[in-house]
Amino acid sequence: MGREIEVGAHTVRAEPPDLFVVVFRGDLRPEEVQEIVRHERQVAMEAGYVFILADVTGLGDVPVAARKAISEGKDLPSRGTAICGATFRTRLLATMVMTVQRLLNDKKDNPMVFCKSLDEGREWLAARRAALGLETTEGAKDG
Repeated sequence: MGREIEVGAHTVRAEPPDLFVVVFRGDLRPEEVQEIVRHERQVAMEAGYVFILADVTGLGDVPVAARKAISEGKDLPSRGTAICGATFRTRLLATMVMTVQRLLNDKKDNPMVFCKSLDEGREWLAARRAALGLETTEGAKDG
């Protein structure tokens, strides 16, 4: 498992070979989004693609400027995203953002699912990885 890096109140971690884990805590600022995308891009460059596991249980406000900054990651070769602990409002926002990214970048093979827990998200990502015939992540489980 990679070491955790703090980005404001949020935490990111790369789990080789291809998993990017982000835990959101509090409001999300544009500069934090930019740094998170930078770390995510590193994983994608090393593996050639990236799977994303996001814990949004503690996510606060996502202002318009932060939502716009999210589009900086539209070119990432994401192969699946599991979002855990989302409220109805967060689900709407995430669905909107992913739809826009797909339209802007013609991404068709980057499904997003909502899960109750990180374990459930990891299970879905493992199944997704297997369906694509890709290597298994050897990261430790989160609770």
